[in-house]
Amino acid sequence: MRALRLAIVALLVPLAAFAADQRLDGLVAAVNQAGAAKTTEAATVTSIARALGVAPDALRMEQARAGLQWGDLFVAHRIATHRGHPIDKVFSARKTGASWKDIASDAQVDQGRLEHDLLAAFPNLTPVEVPPFSPAPTPAPPVAPPPASAPPEKPAAASDRPAAPAPEPEKKPGIAERFRDLFRGEPAGKSSTDRPSRHDEEIQDFIRGKSRPR
Repeated sequence: MRALRLAIVALLVPLAAFAADQRLDGLVAAVNQAGAAKTTEAATVTSIARALGVAPDALRMEQARAGLQWGDLFVAHRIATHRGHPIDKVFSARKTGASWKDIASDAQVDQGRLEHDLLAAFPNLTPVEVPPFSPAPTPAPPVAPPPASAPPEKPAAASDRPAAPAPEPEKKPGIAERFRDLFRGEPAGKSSTDRPSRHDEEIQDFIRGKSRPR
């Protein structure tokens, strides 16, 4: 009987040690679950913002930049604050997939102190099973609306169209020009095959000393 009790105790001690070893990561996983649920996401962000002393909108911007879930973001800030580590360095450590227990140990931050910070921000928090590490889902970029098509051009009305320029009236040569053209052998504006006009004949007769009846 005594041997059986000792065997049971020997089995329970490793289980208890395993549970304590996973407690910090289990608490962080619980905050991650609450932050991922639509019904509790806003309250989770408000609690973290209050604990860190930052505005919720600024916290959301940092969370989107870091690409971590809400519980991971909170613990990263607590580790950076307790030991003065650059916050981006803590973010990078978590993105390697390392557990918070190992990160806290490397950063020389007491695991119990981080658990206390979590329970102070979330009094009713209980650990959950620790899933494999996964970054926060990246929100899909907004879809740009298709460009509006330009309306078809309206054909110009007849009244809007510019009027065609009127043809210039034909310029007839004056008397002096007709005399000069006549001495050159051909009246202005006439070909050699055209029949001379009555006025041209009168001019020719005048030169020859003749006169035509009117």
